[in-house]
Amino acid sequence: QPTSTSCFGSHLEERLYFTELMGAIYTDSSVLSALTLAFLEDTGWYKANYTNAATSTFGHRAGCSFVTGDCIVNGKVPEWGQGFFCDTPLGVTSQGVPLVDVQQTMCDPTRRKKAACDLIDRSELANDLLYGVSAELPSEYQYFSDESFGAASMPLADFCPIPSMEMQDCRDSSNSGQYEVFGKSSFCYTSYYQDQFARWRPFSPLCIRTRCNADDSSIEVEMDGRKVTCSEGDHGEMLSLPRTPLRISCPRFDVVCADLVCPANCSGRGVCEKDDTNSVPKCKCFDESDKSLGCFGSQSAMTDADDVLPKDPTMTPARDPKKGEETPASTRVMVPTQDPTLLPTYGYPDSGSGDAISDSDAPLPTASPTQAPVVTLYGNSWRGSSPATTMSCAFVTAVLCSLSVVLLLL
Repeated sequence: QPTSTSCFGSHLEERLYFTELMGAIYTDSSVLSALTLAFLEDTGWYKANYTNAATSTFGHRAGCSFVTGDCIVNGKVPEWGQGFFCDTPLGVTSQGVPLVDVQQTMCDPTRRKKAACDLIDRSELANDLLYGVSAELPSEYQYFSDESFGAASMPLADFCPIPSMEMQDCRDSSNSGQYEVFGKSSFCYTSYYQDQFARWRPFSPLCIRTRCNADDSSIEVEMDGRKVTCSEGDHGEMLSLPRTPLRISCPRFDVVCADLVCPANCSGRGVCEKDDTNSVPKCKCFDESDKSLGCFGSQSAMTDADDVLPKDPTMTPARDPKKGEETPASTRVMVPTQDPTLLPTYGYPDSGSGDAISDSDAPLPTASPTQAPVVTLYGNSWRGSSPATTMSCAFVTAVLCSLSVVLLLL
């Protein structure tokens, strides 16, 4: 994806790879995926250890329409885009600053943070918040009847509105809130309360302790020592949240428990298929002898010259491509053998980890939810393509930036 005057581009397409490390915009939610590792291998300089790959959850198993279709259809997010895109516009102050209604906050695409939709009337936005991009949308990216409506901070994602204005991290244990528990095992949930007419209304998103159960392919949600379960196919189902007057909506299993669904997207070495049972899809590796969960391959068969790395790979390749000479064996290092990790170890932390909670650690919730403040101003809080957050290095530099990460993981 071009992010400067170069026609080659230096990043993956942000519209498709929002949560990928080599996407055009970086945040701490970006992951190192098998796609980036495969790209690095294709340079001919590296052997990647795919057991270190994570799944980029943006659009994970959302179907071909996620790739080929518009992010907004008839002014609304289509079913396949729910949770990834948004259609809730922000207001704008007289100074051209986004006005965020706290009651309009939602979960970000990773389900790890609370965020606001960056949909806005771009004609009203202050020029310095457009980061040099014209307020007028290209015709192919006009998704609403009002042609000036579009993403404020996502021009590199085809101006698709995304819940990208990060407001609160569920993993930060220093945060607190009613009916919430923050920590490394917490995920964001859409919640609802019942009004005086017995109608269920949207409430603020909640950060709640979560565990991915590999035995029955479910999401276990815990509140004050009690839990409810969302099955793999329960996306959008409403469940009562224990010991509260609220309900929550089951999230996508493929996002919250991505490592239980074809880990690392089968490392590009297999296909993700369901068998005849009701279990979650599993990798069917192209190499029938590869029985690893993510088609990670064998790390123990590296014996010839093609399976070695130089000590300083960013300086000298294992062979001199011009002279056809091979670097002396004394300067080459074998890739360390690592057994694939069968299942991720995350969910409820062990006691004593600093993230555990029991009934005695938190007071019982009140009988009725307390509404959040009506409005809050955020001048420049979204995840955007500003100089402070955009990875603007050129193609070669961008690759080398990632190489140091890969080498640490090998």
